[in-house]
Amino acid sequence: MALTLTATLVDSPADACETICAEPKDADHYLRSSDRVFVGRVTAVAEETSGRFSFTLQPIRWWKGKGSEVSVYTFGGAPSCGKQLSPGAVYFVALAKGQEEIKICSPLDPVWEQRVQRLVTRLDRARGFPPLSLPPEDLQAPWERR
Repeated sequence: MALTLTATLVDSPADACETICAEPKDADHYLRSSDRVFVGRVTAVAEETSGRFSFTLQPIRWWKGKGSEVSVYTFGGAPSCGKQLSPGAVYFVALAKGQEEIKICSPLDPVWEQRVQRLVTRLDRARGFPPLSLPPEDLQAPWERR
């Protein structure tokens, strides 16, 4: 497996969000290196102080870890380059032990992306689970829904 890095020189912290992210990993990597690996629905979003956003996800399928809900946070912009999650949307999440902050390159991606759907299929096979079944609207980007 090849690793590709992309780098861009930037003039300001606001531009730094388009810098370096490694290519997405495979199912085995997430199962080996992450403490919690799951698909979950965003059930709550709260804007806190200083640009911090907190998100609560209700897991739909666990491949590693357990719990009825998971809370993460991000800072909505430079210099941490946080991700913004859509309420009601479903995401693949892989978190290291004790990790709660999500940054732009964190493995937290929407299930409507084809590569995430392939990853979910591989995780199901690796754990011997039946294929994950989601409603069709969960497999569409929020802006594509009617």
